[in-house]
Amino acid sequence: MRTTNSDLPIPERIDRFRILGRLGRGGMGDVLLAEDERLGRQVAIKRLRGDFDDVDRRRFEREARAIARLSHPAIVRLFEVLDMPTGQHLVLERVDGETLATRIRRGPLPVDEVIALGGQIAEGLAEAHANGLLHRDLKSENVMITRLGHVKVLDLGLVTAVRGESELEASRDDSLTPTGVVLGTIRAMSPEQASGAPLDARSDLFALGVLLYEALTGVSPFRGGDRVETLSNLLGRRARPVRDHRPEAPPALAGLVESLIEKDPNRRPRTAHDVVSVLGELARTADVDATTDRFGDAVTGRAPTVASPLAEATRVKAPTTRWRPAWSWGVALVLLFVVLGGVTLWRPDPTPLRVAFLEPEVVGESSELLELVAAATRDASLQALSAIPGVEPLAPDDLRGVEGTPQVIANAHAADEVLIAKVVELVGTAHIELRRVEVDDGRIAWSQRIPVSLSPDDTLQTATAVDAQLRRSFATRRTERGSGMFAPSAVEPDDYREFLALQNAVRHGNLPYDEAIEQARALVDRSPRLVSAHWLLADLAETLYSDQKRPEDLALARRHLKRARELSPEDTRPLVHAVRLALLAEDLETAATALVELERIAPGDAETLYQRALLARARGETMAAIVTLRRLVERHPSWRYLYLLATIESRAGELPAARRHLHRLLEVSPDNSWGLNALVQWELLHGDLEAAERLAVRLLELKEHRSYWTNLGIARFLLGRYDAARNAYQRALELDADHPTVLLNLADTLTALGRDDAAMHAYRHARDVYDRFATERPLTISERIALAQCLAHLGVADRAVEITMEALARGDDDAELAYQAAVVFSVVGDRTSARIKARRALDLGMDERWFRIPQLAGLLDELES
Repeated sequence: MRTTNSDLPIPERIDRFRILGRLGRGGMGDVLLAEDERLGRQVAIKRLRGDFDDVDRRRFEREARAIARLSHPAIVRLFEVLDMPTGQHLVLERVDGETLATRIRRGPLPVDEVIALGGQIAEGLAEAHANGLLHRDLKSENVMITRLGHVKVLDLGLVTAVRGESELEASRDDSLTPTGVVLGTIRAMSPEQASGAPLDARSDLFALGVLLYEALTGVSPFRGGDRVETLSNLLGRRARPVRDHRPEAPPALAGLVESLIEKDPNRRPRTAHDVVSVLGELARTADVDATTDRFGDAVTGRAPTVASPLAEATRVKAPTTRWRPAWSWGVALVLLFVVLGGVTLWRPDPTPLRVAFLEPEVVGESSELLELVAAATRDASLQALSAIPGVEPLAPDDLRGVEGTPQVIANAHAADEVLIAKVVELVGTAHIELRRVEVDDGRIAWSQRIPVSLSPDDTLQTATAVDAQLRRSFATRRTERGSGMFAPSAVEPDDYREFLALQNAVRHGNLPYDEAIEQARALVDRSPRLVSAHWLLADLAETLYSDQKRPEDLALARRHLKRARELSPEDTRPLVHAVRLALLAEDLETAATALVELERIAPGDAETLYQRALLARARGETMAAIVTLRRLVERHPSWRYLYLLATIESRAGELPAARRHLHRLLEVSPDNSWGLNALVQWELLHGDLEAAERLAVRLLELKEHRSYWTNLGIARFLLGRYDAARNAYQRALELDADHPTVLLNLADTLTALGRDDAAMHAYRHARDVYDRFATERPLTISERIALAQCLAHLGVADRAVEITMEALARGDDDAELAYQAAVVFSVVGDRTSARIKARRALDLGMDERWFRIPQLAGLLDELES
């Protein structure tokens, strides 16, 4: 007789975990709510029931291995495995929220919520499938929705290997399923799973389709009066069309759901990535009325309020016939036209003209006076460009990272034109030369010479003249957004001159930020309509907030961005900065709100797409960020966009794509130090160590920098050239004597050379630097795990492990962190934990050669045994 879960007593504690109660029960055991007394957080502990047998135990272990292999915000995280005398336990992330099933019982979900939640679940499936795993029991009961609206997929008890990924593992998994027994939930499983046929990723997509159908309609597509009727419906009956239950559902969304629950796997989408792409397009192109959850025949232009920000509304007319795809994957493009109804009322916004504005050049001897004129030219040019519809300005600060001719700089940032300004001193006066140059062929599209006074009293007049001339030069584009920012009534000349002097002092580092803020505050008190002063004040406060995380700096920056927005309502820059500031503060709701408004004003701007990608990354919507950035670099292959895309692709395991985009970056911006350094790091982690060494040497020939010497040292260390690695690290320390990462790497190298005393000195030095940092600000996750490595080598094992566990709890989602944790555990002698984290790092894409260093000697052999 089997013991029921309710017969298992609830203990007061398990290991260091104090048990608070029972969260639920499942097929193999129950789930307890507990408090981790070491880290002060609540966790969920899943334990086997009292009468578990060998098959149960192996299935339980399989679930642990599966969760440990996955790293995605939409999948519940495994913190550790406890093998206690009373049985095995999985210590899992505690998810605070409700199941999707509970949510559906209250009625069908709003369309925008279905799109947003479906996209997150599909991303989680894509992560699992990329790791060779099938869920096999995806259903609304196994999906949690957090209080912030994020998805967590639970219960991987039936997970198995995808055929073709690991036949041996798949066979081993299949042995855990008794012959003739169908495991899973019948209403949600695919026909091939119900009939015992071989499964691939499309089986999970069928379950996703059932889940989305239930969320949209409130009913399950195949549920019958009992299990037999449900199974019969699943195998032989076609589900009722979604729009029979929900007439207002967008045809494209209904078509996607119906294609997912096709009986024939060949008629379903091929991959979860395809579903992510389609839902992403739906989120960007559909205007969802969040109040009534209806798609009208004529969509209004109000900004939608959804989990993922939507683009500016388009006017569409719903087609009269229901769309039923025989799934062809020209994917998002086909669906986009279906969403738009195929009507001619929709027209994309014209691609904005990207204008790179270089820092004005000064020619003459009256440096202070000329710098004031240049500052006025800079300010007025940016104000004018930002006020012209169809023009997307790139400010001088946006053009950093590239050196060369104006055309080389503009081309590296995917600009269409470059605006060149030169301030030339004459006898007792000066003139400003303005030129617009087309990047493709170097043709001068427009030029103007403006005589100006060198008197400080005339700077406002200078700015007004520059503003007027630039607006005229773009008169053929469209009507201007604003009427000019330099009208005499807007600001007093003395205040404008003081603003320019203050701005120059800040730009040249001649004034502390706190003092500059006080001066800027006094300035806006006197001239509240001087929008540039609000800009300066917001920028200063944002910089201070990024360094010190003081709430008062955040509030100050937001207040003056809001004021700048009020003074210049059609200027996109305050909204771009508002999104950026909210992301810096990890305030994703505010970032999303600002992005919706930004998309209303500038739906076609590259910076709008860029901010959308940044928000998606911050939300953990990795594939949505990648899809957005890939669209962006197709239109605007700026080195900055390519760099972010490659960075996210690397972390997502899209390694060939990341390398390809880094090479593309170097095509548009040869010898770009950021791109070369990123490629060095890619080769170090995933590619050719000899290539990494060559690239690092090339970087150092262009420019000496501590990080370049460090990467050269890492390449040589991994190649086993310890003396050469030591020399590189010592050169790095000559440039930055107290850099803790370099000290730690040098210590590891000295250990490999057998110079233990010198190594201990370097470990202590690095530890002391991290301790000093900790008195000034909170350490980052990477700094904390590095400190743990120092402590492990210095024999402070308990503290090293404690810090490592804390770091893993906050961010166990990338290969480098798991690898560094493996080093800590190995050094302190915990080989079991070292193997777990080593396997995690390998599964996340860490190359095996990183595990051949002295600190991890023999660990790979242990993993293979």
